[in-house]
Amino acid sequence: MSFDDIWLPDFWPILMSMFILQIILLVVTFTMCLFKREFNYMNKIKWLLVIVFVHMIGPLLFLILERD
Repeated sequence: MSFDDIWLPDFWPILMSMFILQIILLVVTFTMCLFKREFNYMNKIKWLLVIVFVHMIGPLLFLILERD
């Protein structure tokens, strides 16, 4: 299979599901971070920057490292 055989509409459902998952993770972890009072590893501003700018990995890191 070469790159000429790949057509974007074939991957549309996968791309859209990953985009929706990323938006949901961003919104959920951003609001969790805003309302959380105590943090284990970083302060609130650093976590918010990681969540917003490190896509898919930042929200997952927040969920794993900052669980109660």
